[in-house]
Amino acid sequence: MLGVCALLLLGSGSGCSDDEPPAKAPSGGGGKAGRGGSGGIKPPPFDAGGDEEDEDAGPGGAGSSGGPGDPLAIECESFPAEPFGETTIGDFSNAVADPTDFVVTRKVASWDGGCDTPTVMIVLSDGTCPEGGGHELAFFLDANGIMEGTVGVGMNVILPEGPGIGGVRVRYTRPSDLEPAGTWGSCTSADGLFSVMTDDRELDVNDLDNIQAMFQLTLTPCDGSAPGVQNVKGSLNVDMRRSLDDVCK
Repeated sequence: MLGVCALLLLGSGSGCSDDEPPAKAPSGGGGKAGRGGSGGIKPPPFDAGGDEEDEDAGPGGAGSSGGPGDPLAIECESFPAEPFGETTIGDFSNAVADPTDFVVTRKVASWDGGCDTPTVMIVLSDGTCPEGGGHELAFFLDANGIMEGTVGVGMNVILPEGPGIGGVRVRYTRPSDLEPAGTWGSCTSADGLFSVMTDDRELDVNDLDNIQAMFQLTLTPCDGSAPGVQNVKGSLNVDMRRSLDDVCK
């Protein structure tokens, strides 16, 4: 039933309206990250009302109790472009059906944030490992939410970010050579579903293996200059190489 609901949801998605003026925002992605890093996308803070992250304070920022560091080389994989398979339950492709110019050829499944706010990070992008080409879609799953059962197998609602809201957060970046360009995400008025499918009945941060999901999102500008919303529809299939115990012993 879960897979059927997700497929019904994803069957009706559409891209950006042709009536909307293209955004002229600067690119937020494509930066370098060592050891098979995730490119330019950085996770939004769990508490949007808190202090900004101190980039010089280590992987977890100011006040962090340490963290996983950059993704490992084995956590980044390049592959030929796959067709989006919305009718394949249990063996999803890493592909985006909308926007149609987003061709996924790289995936990263790793961790981000300090051990006080551990975060499962899943990135789909163009290009190849380690850096990718800068056209990126990133999901950030609150590990504390997974442990508490507020993030897990089934349909996870994408909520606008704000103080005290963890859950599943999103960043989608289109580099400056694309039209429109800019960064969208789970910002004000954003919504959508991130439907997780696994062979297990629940996610376990200390026994993570394969994560598959289908998603249909309506994302809002996150860089303050790109007008309009961005619709994103697709699926992912990643293997986690490290558990929370591995990165935060």
